[in-house]
Parts: sequence; C-alpha cells; structure tokens
Amino acid sequence: MREYIFVFGRDPELSFAEIVSYFISRNMVYEIKGHNKEVAVFLLNEKEFKVNKIISDLGGCVKIGIVISEGDFNDLMPYDGFKSNIKYGMSSYGDDYLRNDFEVYLKKWFKEQKIRAQYKKRSNKTLDPRDVSGDMLEFLLYGRYVAKVVARSNPSEYKKRDLERPVNDFMKNTSIRLSKILVNLSQVKKDELLLDPFCGTGVILQEAMLIGSNVVGVDIDEKSAKISQKNCDWINKHYNIKKGFRLFKGNATNLASYFSRGSVDAVASEPYMGPFLKNNPTNIEALKISRELEVLYSDFLKSLRPILRSGRKLVLIVPVFRVNNKKKVKFDFDSMLETANFKIADLGSEIKFPLVYADQKSKIEREIYVLE
Repeated sequence: MREYIFVFGRDPELSFAEIVSYFISRNMVYEIKGHNKEVAVFLLNEKEFKVNKIISDLGGCVKIGIVISEGDFNDLMPYDGFKSNIKYGMSSYGDDYLRNDFEVYLKKWFKEQKIRAQYKKRSNKTLDPRDVSGDMLEFLLYGRYVAKVVARSNPSEYKKRDLERPVNDFMKNTSIRLSKILVNLSQVKKDELLLDPFCGTGVILQEAMLIGSNVVGVDIDEKSAKISQKNCDWINKHYNIKKGFRLFKGNATNLASYFSRGSVDAVASEPYMGPFLKNNPTNIEALKISRELEVLYSDFLKSLRPILRSGRKLVLIVPVFRVNNKKKVKFDFDSMLETANFKIADLGSEIKFPLVYADQKSKIEREIYVLE
C-alpha cells in the first residue's frame, strides 16, 4: 500500500466525489487519509494503481503525486533519474510550513549529488500549469506530506477530441471534462451498459466508451441521434476500441417501451434544461421554465425506474436559474425522488449531493445528483 496525493480541478467537491466513485466502481481498496478544498490523500493498493490510466479517465483531477515523505527528509532521495541537469518546482496546498525546510533540503541534496537543478519559482502557492513542462520534477506539499508528481492531466487531448470529432453542436455539447465526471460518478464498469436518454451530440457516451463501457443514446431530436451515431463510430475507429453502441430517436419519458426491465447498468445525463437564455431570466420566466421542466423530469424518472438495475446509479443534472445576484429558482426535485422510488446515493460523510457545477457568469447553475 502507498499514499498518493490527488490535486482537484476547478470544482473540488465534485472532483473528490468523482475519484471516490472511480475507486468504488473498480473495486479498488482505498482509505482517505486527509483532504481539504484542493487535494486529497489516499492510501491505495499499488498493484491496482496505474497513474497515467487513472488521470486520463478522470475529468476532475489535474495531478497525482506519490508520497515520498511525511515530514522527515533524512535519507530522502527526491530524484532517481539519470539527467545531471534538471528543472524542479513545488506547489503547496493548505498549510505551507514545510516549504522553506524542504527547499533548503533539496538545494543541499542536489548539490551533494552534483546535479545542476534549476528551481522554478512560483507567483503564488502553486505552480501555474503553463510553467510545468512534461519532464519537470514537481513536488506537492500538503500538511506533513511531500509527494512527487507522477501524472498530470492533458487538456490538449480534450481540445483535440473536440476539434476532430466529426460533428459538433456547442449549444448541445456537454464538455469533455464534465462528461468524464458524470460517467465516473455513475460507477459504470467495463463492458457494462450506460444509457444517456438526452444524448445530444453524444459526448457523455463517447467518454464512457473510452473507459470501456458499452452505451445507448436516446434523443427526441432525430438529427441529434444521427450526430451521436457518427461521433460514437468515430471514437471506435479513431481510438481503435470496439465498444458496443446504439443510438436512436426516442422519448425519455417512455423508456420502458425501448428497454427491458433491469437491462441498464448505469445512467448519466444532462437533460433538456429549457430554452437558451441570453440574459438572466425574470422571476416569472424562471418559474414558467421550471414548471415545464418539473413535468419532464418527473415523467423521466418514473419511466427510468423499471429499466435501471436495482442498486445502480443514475447521475443527473438539475438546473437552478439565477434571476439576479441573490434570487434563484428551482423546481422541487427532492420531493419527486420519493414518488419515483429513487434516493440520493451515499458516498460517505465527506460527500453530500447535490454538488454545484457553475461559474460566476452562468445564468444556470447545474446541481449534480447521484441517485440509486
């Protein structure tokens, strides 16, 4: 067993929930040793742990470091490579009390080993990702922990996939990053079937295929279903994978007519969330949209319940409309869960749903629920 530090992305609570869900879905033995709003330390079974694969699968993790010290630097070997000229830097999360001592130790150690080591200074507590090259030696400091970065996320791969995908409709696309998070929160396993009943251009389906799942996409708009078909076919060919997929026009409030009872292993989706808003809606507009969506969501949940395997996960986004800086409007989603025989999933006392996904300029906040 070894300890690892995971550095969260923009939405730390969501990133934390995603990582825990990822471990659970793969039956990985883990223990949470500590966490704050920026990082978490996990004790993990090394035999099960492939850092580059995991950080590629995760949407909300930007770095993974292996813990090399818990405050005692004696006999620590921070670098075991063969280069005699390297660059290094460090990022601190939370209490920064180890930084000065560790900087002194590193300079001394590199000098003793006759390694020309150039230190990359920071403008704040953490290194800017743009300043970190692929071969740069980077250390993470959190509390008493010192870790060496062993994997970093690759946003350029997301951009590449977005640009090369056969068909894009950025009014309907879910971002690759959010799609990965939703898929992992669903706890779908390799070769199981994931359903997106509001599939749009199929980004959620494509990210599920890349982690080894078979997928089915449904959309009430026939054009969207055909776009998803093209994009999923491209994913299979471009990434040389052979995952099963099926796309068709259909109504998400009538799923039982398309699927047999208990035939779906997991669901991840961003449903229709109302018309495009150029400005923040008025209170009356927000209430009108919410009432219409409440009917859609209620009918969808009732339709889904028979076809989702017992005990398995549904990951769903529920909109909250920002009327102004203080007032928000949301339909009563929590009340409809009991009627539809769903409950909020329990991932431990540290994680409470719904989790919010939004930025300050958003006219809609997305509340992410994991249900079972």
